[in-house]
This record gives sequence, structure tokens and C-alpha cells, in this order.
Amino acid sequence: MAFVVNMTIIVQLSSDIDLHTLHDKSDDIVYSPRSFSGAKYRCFNPCYSALIFRTGKVTLTGVTSISKARQAADHLANYLTSLGLNITVVSLNVKNQVISFNAERTIDLPKFYNLHKAESSYEIELFPGLIYRNSIYGITMLIFSSGKIIVTGIKATHQMDDITALLNSIKHSSSF
Repeated sequence: MAFVVNMTIIVQLSSDIDLHTLHDKSDDIVYSPRSFSGAKYRCFNPCYSALIFRTGKVTLTGVTSISKARQAADHLANYLTSLGLNITVVSLNVKNQVISFNAERTIDLPKFYNLHKAESSYEIELFPGLIYRNSIYGITMLIFSSGKIIVTGIKATHQMDDITALLNSIKHSSSF
């Protein structure tokens, strides 16, 4: 079974943000403009990390579903409002999802590589897994001989059914 382990969400807030003022109002906001142009905020309940930019764009990570992303975005907007900013969430867009899958069997990586050379990279001396880039779905898979597979690059939740079918075909294939 495949399950989401992380998502990257882009949130647009309703207005620009003065990051210096934001940093001054909260000890939880880390802002060091010489090293990075955004402010960093980490929350533990609900659990997420946010990179906040002057334009009102926010990159959220650490959530595992759209509903948790909405909850995190609303939590952040409420937190910023408590600091004196008049902020609401305007939009929320999924940019990347990372899923984990267990094929529940070993995978012969050299055989897999020979069947998918054009889309694969396998150099056991450098990395213990095979990197498989599927151009149809725009995803990248890290496939390990243990049967563990990490998929990244999923941009839309409607792709999940097709990707799960692809993972199940790997699970049930006798070719490798």
C-alpha cells in the first residue's frame, strides 16, 4: 500500500508581509535576510514547517494530506493575525507529494535496469537504489532491492490512482 509521507504546498496569503516586523514580534519566526530571503516558522501542533516570503507566498512542508495542509495554512494565518497582521489564505496548491510503497518482495535491480535503461540510473557503487524517472507521470522513483519504493514529483492528487497502479504492476511483475 502506498501512503503519503510529505507534501510541498504553496499558499498565497492575502497581503505582503514585512518580514523584519514579523521577526520582531515573534521569537518563533527565524529571519536572517543575509542568508535566506524568507522567514522560517516551525509548528509542532499541527506539525508543519513554513517558509514565509515578503510577497505573501508561503511554502508549507511536513503535511501528509490536503486537509492537513488546509489546517496548517489556516493555523499559520491565525498565528500571523495574532501578531497583528490582517492575513487570510487566498489559495493553496500542491507542488509535490512524496509517497512510500512496499512491494513486499525483493526486486532484482539489475534486471529492472536492463528492462528500463532509458528511464533508469543504477550505479550500485554510488547509491544502493535504482533511480527510475517516469516521463508519463513526471515522477521519480527510488527503488531498493528490499522492495521499498519512494516516489516523488506527484503534482496532483488525481495522479495517485495511476501511480498506485504502476507501483502494483512493479509489485506483481515476475520480470524482475
